[in-house]
Amino acid sequence: MIEAVRRDIQSSRDTDEMDTPVKLRLCKALNVDDTALAAEGFVVYSPAVAALLGALSQAMVATDAAPDLNPWRFLSNQSGTVETLLAGGAIAAVGGGPGLPGGAVARSREAAVPRGVALPREYIGFKAATPVA
Repeated sequence: MIEAVRRDIQSSRDTDEMDTPVKLRLCKALNVDDTALAAEGFVVYSPAVAALLGALSQAMVATDAAPDLNPWRFLSNQSGTVETLLAGGAIAAVGGGPGLPGGAVARSREAAVPRGVALPREYIGFKAATPVA
């Protein structure tokens, strides 16, 4: 029984790894490039069904190995986290409510750069926001 569970886990990991190029192309097509730290919150993307299905279809049939992606931008409503990320060289912004990136306060030059067509998204923090210095 334990060996069967291990095989299933490994099979799932292998499938995830093989799907990486498709996931990268999907992120590129939908301009998904904002993320949150797991212990602090998450970013919810809300593409229209037709846009999602079209992007997924294209991502699955394309053959390029890995598209050029925008660097990921970390969002947080914790000013200390944003400052730490920026100090480490990451692109980070203070996450706001619905309609990001307009709801985000840029905390670096890179965070203020337009990120393509804005896909409806929202940062949801697990903790109360801390003031921006």
